[in-house]
Amino acid sequence: MRAIVACTLALSSVAWANPQPLQLGGLKLVPASCAVRQTLWIEHYEAQLLLPPGTGVAAVGDPSKAKALRMQVMNPRFMPADIPSRWREALDGVVEPRTMARLRDAYRNLGRGDTVLVAYAPGQGVQLHVNDKSIGQVQGHAAVDALLKTWAEDEPPVKKLHDTAARNPCR
Repeated sequence: MRAIVACTLALSSVAWANPQPLQLGGLKLVPASCAVRQTLWIEHYEAQLLLPPGTGVAAVGDPSKAKALRMQVMNPRFMPADIPSRWREALDGVVEPRTMARLRDAYRNLGRGDTVLVAYAPGQGVQLHVNDKSIGQVQGHAAVDALLKTWAEDEPPVKKLHDTAARNPCR
């Protein structure tokens, strides 16, 4: 899904105009980092990292804390036709094949205006939604950990998250 790819890419410096809280079960999550991913003048997607109020971005790596990434596709024209191999490989060990097939299908069908939500809640795992339609669920925190490690490459994920969030405050 383009959301998985996008959730782990560094965000550009243009802030999302109207960040909104998210209700995840009985938990309230608030925007902690907001940005528009762009290349030159082309805006690809808007993204919001949502965390429990009063927590820092280190909560993204904490399995005891809820978290979510909400994205809206602005221009799918230059997105690859399939989930790039480094992200597929990161998820292969933690996402069952049927869920991965649904994820890849959803990714291929994303269009302008589609909203993607990747949400984690302790005890419930990771839930994937496109336009409020469930794509699948992954038990545990391993998918979050795999994506963070892949995204951060050789940097500690918490440091890279902190630096990215500092460049992309919500307004």
